[in-house]
Parts: sequence; C-alpha cells; structure tokens
Amino acid sequence: MRYLGQTRNMELVLNATEEGLRVATDADWANDVQDRKSVSGFAAFLFGCPVHWGSTKQTVVALSSTTAEFIAANDGLQQAEWIQLVVGEILAGQRSPFRLTLQRYTESRKRGTPGRKKRWTSVFRR
Repeated sequence: MRYLGQTRNMELVLNATEEGLRVATDADWANDVQDRKSVSGFAAFLFGCPVHWGSTKQTVVALSSTTAEFIAANDGLQQAEWIQLVVGEILAGQRSPFRLTLQRYTESRKRGTPGRKKRWTSVFRR
C-alpha cells in the first residue's frame, strides 16, 4: 500500500517512438541445477513504453538453448494476444499486428550460424 501511495502521481507516458505492440522474449537455458529446467522471460512494449513483463520457469526440460528460446517465444505470443485483446477493447475493436523479438534468433541470424535449420526442425516436431 505504501508503494501505491508514493506512486499515485506517476504515470506511463505513451510516446509514439515505436508503432503498436512489440514483445521481446529470452530464455536462460537449463538454469535450475536441480531439474535443468529453463527460465522464460518477456517484456511487452506498447508504443515504446513497457506495459507488461514477467518471467517463469518452463514446465519441460529443453534439450537445447534454441528449444528453450522457442518455448519462451510461445509464452510471449500468449501474452501478446492477451494485450491485443485489451488494447482492442480500448480502441473500439481495432487489432493491429505485433512484432515478436527472439533474442537467440536475432543473434544467430547476425552471425549466420550454420546448422540452424536442422535444430529447428526437431523443435517443430514436438
């Protein structure tokens, strides 16, 4: 309650530095030394302003860091759909596309990592 009292005059300013909704995701592969489960994280930005974020332990053991990233991306997509529904209610039913940023995918594309397709195929089959 003290936090709410101290921050009641604060506000989120939505500057149009970016268009629409963007969700960034990342994963920490095999983070837990006991059960080797990964941690997913996401941050959602609406017009460049952070509006929703979180992290959670994945429910399955990812066999690779790429698999962990795809699980995190799936979690981020679910959050983006929820945010789209809320924003659609506010903007009278308008739904616009959103952008999803995967940390590992972006890095491997920049490096041109070979063998990427083979690893991803195993993820899509699960």
